[in-house]
Formats: sequence, C-alpha cells, structure tokens
Amino acid sequence: MTDTSDLLPEDPHELYRLLLRGASTVWQLEAAEILVFKVKTLRDWLIRNHFIKKCNDQIRPYASTDFRAALDRADELPRDEDASNASWLGVSERAVLCVASSLSGQVQVGTLRQVMTDLEEEHAQFVAEAMMYAAGFMDATADPDGNEPGPPGSGPNAIAHERRILGKD
Repeated sequence: MTDTSDLLPEDPHELYRLLLRGASTVWQLEAAEILVFKVKTLRDWLIRNHFIKKCNDQIRPYASTDFRAALDRADELPRDEDASNASWLGVSERAVLCVASSLSGQVQVGTLRQVMTDLEEEHAQFVAEAMMYAAGFMDATADPDGNEPGPPGSGPNAIAHERRILGKD
C-alpha cells in the first residue's frame, strides 16, 4: 500500500466512510476502526503519526489503520509525557488502542482485563459497544446508567454485588 496519508480527507465523515470501506468484510475489523474513530484524541494521534493511510489503487478508495505499528509506537512512548507534546497518548487512549488492535486481528495484546481499569468512562462505553458490534450486535449501545434507578451503584447488579461483598447473599 502506498503511503498517501497526506491525502486523507479533512472531512471526518468521509474518513469514517473510507475506514469502514476498508474493513467492510470483517465485523471485528469494522468494530476496531469504529472504536478508534470515536476516540477523537486517539484518531488525531493516529492521523498525525501516519498510522491511518488512504489507498487509491482499488476501484474504490479506502483507508485503513496500521494497528501493529501504532501499538509498537505507543509502547515506545514514555507514560509521563504531557498533552502538549505531539507524541503524547493518554493512558485511556492507549487502552482503547490495545482493544482496537486486538479486535483488528493484527496484534494479540493479552486480555481485556489488563486494560479495562485504564479506560475513562466514555472510552469504556465505546469499548463495550465495539465488543458488541464485533459479536454481531451491530446496533447495540452501552448505557452506563441504563439499569440504575438512582445514582451510580443503585442498580440491581450493583446492589447484588454489594450484598455478596457483605456476605448477605
């Protein structure tokens, strides 16, 4: 594939369309591309570092993410850099990249358990939705408050969990 990353469309909707076109036959790869696209800071980092490339040598152009190279680069970055540095990638964004890389099939990164505690709330929702999409539930959403009648921790699963911890089950 020719490096034409400078020709990526500026319109995010067009880039999204090209990414999904490039992944169109594999649900898990589509889920990975959707996931990195939703996390704008990660998407911008991938574009800035040329890990998303456009390919024009087909009948229809498409784009794809080089998850292996992106994850290798992320692993090289110091974890204490600040956001003003162009190479910066936050802890939650790294976790999202690990999940997306695994979903893509390009890299085996261990288990979800190893990265889930690093996810910010919004990113955790995106990861959950990507997992559901990859499993064939393409229109499912993850609503963190969907089962909770009151404040966080007040839903039936949270109450049952608390009862188990207190030995009241």
